[in-house]
Amino acid sequence: MVSTVGIGLFYIAMGYASIAGWSGIQAEGSTYYNFSNFSHDDATNFGKEFSGAQDPYFTLAARAFGSFGPLLMLLMLTNSMFAVGVAATNASTRVIFSLGRAKILPGILGHVNARTRTPDVSIAFVSLAGLLIALFFGLVIGPDPITAYGLMGLLATIGAIVLYLMTNASTFLMYTRLY
Repeated sequence: MVSTVGIGLFYIAMGYASIAGWSGIQAEGSTYYNFSNFSHDDATNFGKEFSGAQDPYFTLAARAFGSFGPLLMLLMLTNSMFAVGVAATNASTRVIFSLGRAKILPGILGHVNARTRTPDVSIAFVSLAGLLIALFFGLVIGPDPITAYGLMGLLATIGAIVLYLMTNASTFLMYTRLY
């Protein structure tokens, strides 16, 4: 519960920072709004202006930190993408390993390396699958990596939602049959 409230407060603070940074100061490329009289029309105009801008968060970073801002934003985005990649690989490996250990998937995916005590076959499988999927989307979608990255994220999220829904439903059914 604390983490849910915490992330909600974080999103509120970041939303406020985006609005205040974009429209609360007089700068080239944005309209200055008086927040004491912020009307529905002002909100609509801000939404159109902000969403129509090219790289609005790089612009905000430049306003806040000068010429160093866009580089800082790029480093933060790159770090975030690597963190998401590590987290997704870790979560996927755990699911594949568990399903292999339970013999739902081929049992070799449930193998644990004797020396490192890690699910080495599951790690290799998830890494190879991720590489092949990335190459496929990169070659099929074309030269726009942002579109391919976003589509991969969307499909992975839908897959994770389906997987967790099926897991929750099977747990419920198992307990109703056994107890």
